[in-house]
Amino acid sequence: GQRWIDLEQAGRQVAARSCRPGDLPHSRRRASRVCSCPSINMDSELESGWQRRSAPAPLDKIRRNNMNEQIRTAILEGRLILFLGAGASAGSTNCLDQSPPLSKELARTIAERCGWKYNGERLSIVYAAARKQLATQLDDLLAQHYRHCSPSKDYETLARYPWARVYTTNIDDSFEQALNKYSKQKVNIKSRDDRVADKDQMFAQLDYIYLNGSIRRPEQSFIFSPEEYGKASASSPKWYDEVASDYLQCTFLFVGT
Repeated sequence: GQRWIDLEQAGRQVAARSCRPGDLPHSRRRASRVCSCPSINMDSELESGWQRRSAPAPLDKIRRNNMNEQIRTAILEGRLILFLGAGASAGSTNCLDQSPPLSKELARTIAERCGWKYNGERLSIVYAAARKQLATQLDDLLAQHYRHCSPSKDYETLARYPWARVYTTNIDDSFEQALNKYSKQKVNIKSRDDRVADKDQMFAQLDYIYLNGSIRRPEQSFIFSPEEYGKASASSPKWYDEVASDYLQCTFLFVGT
């Protein structure tokens, strides 16, 4: 379900999924419809039209040949939600002048810090074991790799457009940095247990939700291991229910996996 699409000839790997009542009878069931996305180009008419909201850009002002119909309609109706998954932060740089590590790289880094030989074990296993050995030192290690990140050019481009909401399963702050610098919306940072607010129909405000924890709020814990996933699910985080509801009503644009 992933295709290369281009918001400004940047070439990002994205999957767009359109969700309607009936496509997802249960919040944990995968949507049965995945839209295949050719090249997208949001021109200035689209951006200014969405910002005005009272006078959205007409469809004939959008480059029809380069935009998927479902995405174009969702943009004009204010129903497009961005979802950032693993790999979306590629190209951003951390304090070590490296890209925030993906799961296998992070598992290797954690194992080395603990003095263990890494044999390709899953991150969830390594992280759970390291949490017991390193305790809060593990948070310091994560901060070194995921905090104060400089956003990639792709993130800077994405941050310039208005969104109904943005969800992420990543813990790094690179897209948050991009939003703070480039977004014309007032950005509200949310964690999975924070109070849910209605979407801003005028698009003056944007909720950016960290579903698995944020490196800037380590006291709220991260979700990497099976135990942490189970604990989080048992507590019924407010935004877990909300993302399921949005999935039924809106069109999601997935960047990463």
